Amino acid sequence: MNLQAPMKINYEALFNSHSAAARYRKAAGDDAQDESAPHEVFTGPQVEEILQAERERLEKKWDKERAQTEKAAFERGQAEGYEQASQEFRASIAVITEALGEAETGLQRMLEEIKPHIASVAFDLAEKILDLPIENEEVKNRVAGAVEKIIDELSTHTEVVIHVSQSDYDRVSEMLKEKESDHIQLKSGSDLNPGEYRIDTPSEQIAREFKHTLASFRETFSLNL
Repeated sequence: MNLQAPMKINYEALFNSHSAAARYRKAAGDDAQDESAPHEVFTGPQVEEILQAERERLEKKWDKERAQTEKAAFERGQAEGYEQASQEFRASIAVITEALGEAETGLQRMLEEIKPHIASVAFDLAEKILDLPIENEEVKNRVAGAVEKIIDELSTHTEVVIHVSQSDYDRVSEMLKEKESDHIQLKSGSDLNPGEYRIDTPSEQIAREFKHTLASFRETFSLNL
């Protein structure tokens, strides 16, 4: 229905259906069908009353139909809008999920690339800035292992004096107990840093400075990344 179309009034039907016309027909009886019968003459107020009643009826009808049309349009638009919004939301989620996957892959790749650099920076800090090795079990094990190897290569009757740092003393001492040798003497020196050692024999002195231990440890650590 075109709700904006102008209202057309059938005045003949209007007056025939109005209460004033009904009263006229009731008073006239069957004679109302006679063409010669007199017709009621409506006054101005009566005509205005009839027109006003018709306008109100048509306005109510128009308002009702408009409300029904608007409701149907709203429900249809709401359903279509919800479906469209759902499709757009699902599409957005797919894009976000894909982007997160790509970001995670890129992050993992970046971490793999910078791992060696992180380790290198850490060891550089220990060597150049602090000038002390990090307290680490691996460093202590390396000191004990290196000392043990040197002792095994020396003559069993050679007098040996081993100097290690206070930090490495206990570990090396445990290793020497297994040797059960009375010609080996272990000393801790405050002038030695963790990872450093010095071995004195009658014929030579074997020294291992911290920077060499740290370089060896750095190489092994990098290979394990």
